[in-house]
Amino acid sequence: MPTVRDWDEFTHYFKQMEQLGIVASMKDFYWDIRPKPEYGTVELRICDTPLGLDMPPLLAGYLQMLAHRCLTEQWNDITPQRTLAYSYNRFQACRFGYDALLVDATDGRSANLAEDLIASLDSLTDQARELGLEDCRLALRERAQRRQSDSQWLRDRYRESGSLSDVVRQQSQRWMNET
Repeated sequence: MPTVRDWDEFTHYFKQMEQLGIVASMKDFYWDIRPKPEYGTVELRICDTPLGLDMPPLLAGYLQMLAHRCLTEQWNDITPQRTLAYSYNRFQACRFGYDALLVDATDGRSANLAEDLIASLDSLTDQARELGLEDCRLALRERAQRRQSDSQWLRDRYRESGSLSDVVRQQSQRWMNET
């Protein structure tokens, strides 16, 4: 998503993209996080990809805690500098899961994703309590501490079998056992 400071800037961007014939609706933007104007919400698209049914509500809870903090603290430090390393960090997270090394473009520091997530969750204790999401916060924190991720599960299954077809079969069984 481009760096925009408010809804008016986004509307201007959308209209430009629409006039160019690139988009016809919000569904044409394939961003990880995107506005959902018809509901007045923000859509976190990563919730479509976890391998189990337990993770999407945890991610949604994390987003609620972050959004609540941004609103109550009136955070709006939205600059192009903050998004400089986004593609790199996204690739790192997708490829290495909790072992990813993330770069903060504002100060040049690097942090391990698991450690960064734990620090983030620790800083959201008050928001979690206010929103009744303490169980969610603790569950995410425990996963990060154990470095339990779906990407690692997939790699482990592939390492065991050497067969992508077998990995898909095992994932299907896992999904069926959870529903």
